[in-house]
Amino acid sequence: MKTGHKKFGVILAVLLLIITVCMLFANIVQTDRGKVRISREYFDTDLGTLSYKLYVPASATESSPAPAVLLLRLPERLGDMRRIFHRTCKARSCGYVTG
Repeated sequence: MKTGHKKFGVILAVLLLIITVCMLFANIVQTDRGKVRISREYFDTDLGTLSYKLYVPASATESSPAPAVLLLRLPERLGDMRRIFHRTCKARSCGYVTG
């Protein structure tokens, strides 16, 4: 019976190692090997708070800003949130594309 527990422990350890390696690889890809800083940001609307991830390249500074693209996917069933996002975007004079 002990060999079954030992085998389970080895399999669990290998799977946890694989998960950790995959997470590290995903972070390397997302941050372009540390060249991009990622932060979670929020803005308030009439019906609640929308959150988004902000990707800022290391080359973007106050003296040399970089262009920004806001990609926010709102499912059709969230029609109210879509209308709020469009209204908020118009009020802040930002452009957007819907699809």
